[in-house]
Amino acid sequence: MKDNSIEKLLRKASLDARFYEEFCKEVLSTTLLVLTPNISAVTESRIAQVDEEIKIVSFPDGRIPIFSRIERIRDIGDTTDRVYFLKMKGRNLFELTLGNTLVLNPYSDYGKEFLPGEISNILKLNVIDKI
Repeated sequence: MKDNSIEKLLRKASLDARFYEEFCKEVLSTTLLVLTPNISAVTESRIAQVDEEIKIVSFPDGRIPIFSRIERIRDIGDTTDRVYFLKMKGRNLFELTLGNTLVLNPYSDYGKEFLPGEISNILKLNVIDKI
């Protein structure tokens, strides 16, 4: 499986902090996936409505798993369970979940935990935290 641009930049940033800001900008501008409970049998894409409540799956400790692509959801191993998710631009996802800890590709060899303060800095483009 070939890495996408976020995954490549994450690897670079984990070895060289000079790539951290570029990685963060890529995360904000790229479409990410977030898991949702099975609340509907609708399988086609749609646009969320203004003021629509969006339910997001989190780990028992409250951290929210996010993914750079659908294949990364399956990194935990083979599962026959159907997975439901939303696609969102990184910036929109970070704004929606502000105040929470997010974990990018938590089942992969390379993942990244984003703490609430770090997310605030990234959204302000004050990307001073390190991988």
